[in-house]
Amino acid sequence: MKRIVLSLCFSIFILGAVWGQASADRQGAELLLWKKDPYFTGQCGHCAELLSLNEKEDKADFSGYNLDYQSGYYFADLTGPAGTEVALFGGRDFRADRGFLAIVKKDDLPVRIADIEAFPPDAWVEVPGQGKNGAYRVFYRPYSGFKHNVASIGWATPDNLPVRN
Repeated sequence: MKRIVLSLCFSIFILGAVWGQASADRQGAELLLWKKDPYFTGQCGHCAELLSLNEKEDKADFSGYNLDYQSGYYFADLTGPAGTEVALFGGRDFRADRGFLAIVKKDDLPVRIADIEAFPPDAWVEVPGQGKNGAYRVFYRPYSGFKHNVASIGWATPDNLPVRN
């Protein structure tokens, strides 16, 4: 009897591990958009406000969030599989007339972009992976104060990425 119970427990454990891995493999992408005020460090030493968006969760307007009216600049963390595409727009309703940054992940590692204006304008740029930071490519269309004023985010589909390579 003891042997049957142990065998059953082991089988349940293995099944749970396999199921958990399969579930983790199917997880979608997520964009964490932080707004950091360089003059506010708080208890955490690097405090920043956060907006979390899951894959396919477009935001046409940030005015409902306090980030829009807060001082500071945006930086981004992007997770998801290779090929994940997202665009940050300076204009509401995905308008590119106030600048944009299109991001395409090249591998499955997370990507951190600490300065969303640090790229040459109007050209695709390949950024190699470094340590735990994944490889990606970006297209940056500059606009004055873009990193302070991201207003909408769109997960890219073949039809709506603002620019294609």
